[in-house]
Amino acid sequence: MLVCGLASAHTIQLFVYVDGPVVKGVATYFGGAPVVDNAIVVSTAKGEAARLQTDSEGRFTYTPTEQQDYVFTLETVDGHRVEYEIKAAWLATLGTPDGGAPAAPAQAGGVDLSRLEERIDRLEHTLRLRDVLGGVGYIVGVMGLLFWWKARQQMKG
Repeated sequence: MLVCGLASAHTIQLFVYVDGPVVKGVATYFGGAPVVDNAIVVSTAKGEAARLQTDSEGRFTYTPTEQQDYVFTLETVDGHRVEYEIKAAWLATLGTPDGGAPAAPAQAGGVDLSRLEERIDRLEHTLRLRDVLGGVGYIVGVMGLLFWWKARQQMKG
């Protein structure tokens, strides 16, 4: 089972997903640069469950010990904070009843879906030149309408 989501706070993004019995994630700045060596606090209704550290690629992993909701919180030194909640229902069974191995990562045709979904998510949240030009065009268009309306009012009166 693969469940994922993205939380973002101004300039940081936290992409968290469940991959079998493990919760994995990556923290990035808005442009895609990784948030390196930053603490991530994992908490539950009972309090703090763990403190994780992002690696050189902004990645982290956590293996839940109980079937419950978990909140992953990242706060940077400049005060930006982002949280993402993983629901207990999203977690795979924590091992099998006979003590066997947990489920394998979610794959389709040999492709790791978590990486693919992460790449799609990054592309959707990347600021591009066309986005900037579209915003400028929108502003120019609204200003043009206002100037036209003002000119029309002056011609009538």
